[in-house]
Amino acid sequence: MAERSSTPRAEETAAQAAERIYHEWDAALGAKDLDAAMALYAPDCVLESPLVRHLLATELGIVEGREKLREFVRIVFERQPAARQRYRERFFTDGHKLMWEYGDVILDKPRYQG
Repeated sequence: MAERSSTPRAEETAAQAAERIYHEWDAALGAKDLDAAMALYAPDCVLESPLVRHLLATELGIVEGREKLREFVRIVFERQPAARQRYRERFFTDGHKLMWEYGDVILDKPRYQG
């Protein structure tokens, strides 16, 4: 298996590194490979997600630092159903931050209409 890292490779642009990391995270999630997932994060990373509040029973939905993130991702992998579906299409990056959303759309139809 190729080495995973959040550091851009010499031949990669920031956009190429972001896309690689985006796909490597998905592969780590599918395999429930905690070490591979953590290799994609900087030591001082910050993750914001509504799942943080739910799974860690915290007031804020934020995890700071790779070691704290590791525990959160371990719980996510542990509770992840065997069959999973993800509805995400794009990521956003400024060359330093990478973010994506798991949208609220199933079969191209919004669940909620307001």
